Amino acid sequence: MNYFLLLNLGFLILCSSLNKPNFCKDCKYFISSDTLFFPSSTEFGRCKLFPREPENDNYLVTGEKIESKTEYKYCSIIRNNNNLCGIEGKLFEIKKKQNFFFK
Repeated sequence: MNYFLLLNLGFLILCSSLNKPNFCKDCKYFISSDTLFFPSSTEFGRCKLFPREPENDNYLVTGEKIESKTEYKYCSIIRNNNNLCGIEGKLFEIKKKQNFFFK
């Protein structure tokens, strides 16, 4: 009887660890937000897989092209859209751990 309970408990623990959600902060495509008010914040993180389309790349007064840095969509928006990454984190890839002793 005790072995049966231990076996069931082990199975439940294994199943619960397999259903762990994929968090954006652990993904290799995650970009943390570095702002004045939120240095290295994960709350307003963005995803490298989904660049935002520029609204207008020509300045309307002079007609000269404006060079702007690439901006990316917020992770919270991407995860709420099943056509992108979705709740499951379909495009999630785990970050490689950095080895500080060897380069």
